[in-house]
Amino acid sequence: MTTKLHAAYLSILFALGCSATPGSDDESSNEQGSDGNGETYACADPVPLMQTGDVPSGWVECADGFVHRAEAVECVVPAQTDDAQCLSGGETGGETEGETEGGQFVSNCMTAADCEEAPYGSCNYWFDDFSATEGCSCNYGCAADADCGPDAICVCAGVTGERSYCKPSECANSDSCGDGLCGLSDAPGICGGTAYHVGCVAPNAECHLDEDCEPGACDNGGATEPWECNVGTCEAPEWCQGACGRPLLVEGHARVASVAARTDWSVQSAPEPTALRRTLADYWTEVGLFEHASVASFARFALQLMALGAPPQLLAEARRATSDEIEHARLAFGLASAYLGRPVGPGPLPIHGALDAELDRFAIVDALIREACVEETLSALEAAEAASHAEDPEIAAALERIAKDELRHAQLGWRALRWMIDADGPNLRAFALARLDQAIDEARRSESARGLPASLRRHGVLDDELRAQLRTRALDTVLEPCVAALRGRASAAAAAS
Repeated sequence: MTTKLHAAYLSILFALGCSATPGSDDESSNEQGSDGNGETYACADPVPLMQTGDVPSGWVECADGFVHRAEAVECVVPAQTDDAQCLSGGETGGETEGETEGGQFVSNCMTAADCEEAPYGSCNYWFDDFSATEGCSCNYGCAADADCGPDAICVCAGVTGERSYCKPSECANSDSCGDGLCGLSDAPGICGGTAYHVGCVAPNAECHLDEDCEPGACDNGGATEPWECNVGTCEAPEWCQGACGRPLLVEGHARVASVAARTDWSVQSAPEPTALRRTLADYWTEVGLFEHASVASFARFALQLMALGAPPQLLAEARRATSDEIEHARLAFGLASAYLGRPVGPGPLPIHGALDAELDRFAIVDALIREACVEETLSALEAAEAASHAEDPEIAAALERIAKDELRHAQLGWRALRWMIDADGPNLRAFALARLDQAIDEARRSESARGLPASLRRHGVLDDELRAQLRTRALDTVLEPCVAALRGRASAAAAAS
C-alpha cells in the first residue's frame, strides 16, 4: 500500500475546525490470516460445456451446478466474423461519424484488417436502442491462455457467450487451488449484462453457488437483498456495492442510469492496449455511471442546503463539486469507450422519489454522513491508491484528479455537517455522532469483494485484497479519529454552553 492517509485525516480535521489528535498516524498494519484446511472439493458428475462445433471448452458443470475449469484447451473459433454492415461505415478504415437512417453512425473499423492492436481482431456491428446510435468497433478474441498475458486466461465461446475473450483469473486450473477447484461465478452486472469472475474455491468456502447464500444488507443503505456467491464468498449484488464517488441513494438504494451509446459524455482517451480491454471497459463504465449519479446527488444536496438556510460558501462548494463530477464521469466514460472501441455514456437517470423525503435536518444529516463523510472519504483514498499503481500515465492522471476532487468533496461533507450541528444544537449533535459510529461500523462489516485480481493494479484498478486493506486502515486512521475529534469538539461546546 502506497497511499499516505495522514494528510487526508488532517484535511478533514481542518474542515471540522479541530486540531490533530496526538499520536495519530496511518502506519497501522492489517495482516490477513489464512483459511484452514478442509476436505477436497471434487466436481461430481461433470458435464462438459461445449464451444462452437460441439467441441469441449475445457469447462464443465458439476452436479451441484458449480462451473469448473477442468483443463485449458485451444478455442476452435478465436475471433468473431466481421459483420457486413461495417463495410458501409465509411470510405476508410479510420474512425468515421455520419448520419444514417437510424441516427448517428460511429465506427473505428470496416474489417478485421483495421483491428491490429491484438491478435484475433474482428470488426462488429452494434446498435443502441436508446440513442438510436449505431456503429462498428473492434473486438479481440483469443485461442489460448498465452494470448492473454499474465494473470489472465482465455475463455472460449460457449462458456460465457458467443465469443472467446481474455478474463482476469487467479488460476489457470485447479493445480494452484490446493484442495479446491478453479471455477467461475456469474452475477448481473451493475452496468447491464453479466459479470464473470474466475478464481479458486476451497472445499470449506462460504459458498459454492448462489443458493448457499442468505439474504443480507446492501452496503449502501442496509436494505435486505438476496446475496450472490462470488468464487466462494457471499456478497451483495454489484448494484449494492457501488462506491465510486458520492452515491445517489434513494430509500437506501444506489441509483444509476442505464448505459447508452453516446459521445457527448466522454473525453477522448487512448489508454495503452491490453488483452483485458473488455474487463476494463466494464469497470470504467461502472465508475462512469456512479460519477454521473453523483451529479444528481450534489444537485439534491444543494437544494437541501438552500432549504436549511446554508451560508453561500457551502452552496458555492456544492456547485463546484457538481461540475467536478461531470468531468469525472466524462473521464470514466472516455476510458470505457476507448477500451470497448465504441462510445459509452449514460442514459436517463431514474430520479423518482429522490426528492420525496421530508426536508428534515435529521434525514439530511443521515444521508450526508453515508454519502459524503464516509463513502466519499473512502472513495478519494481508493482513487489515490489506484493512481499510485497505474502504469499508464493517462489512467494515473485521471485517477489523481478524481482523488484530489473527491477528497475536497469529502471535506465539504464534513464542513456541512459541522455547520448543521452548530446551527441546530445538542439533539442533532447526538444523532450525528451516533449515526457516524453506525456508518463506520457498517463500512467495516460490508462485503467489498468484487472478484478483481492483483493483475489489474497496473491498470489502475484495486484488487479485493488491497482495497480491503486500504478501507480498514482508512477507517482506523482517518474516519475513527475524525469522529473522535468531532465528539471532543461537541463535548467542549456543550461544556461551554
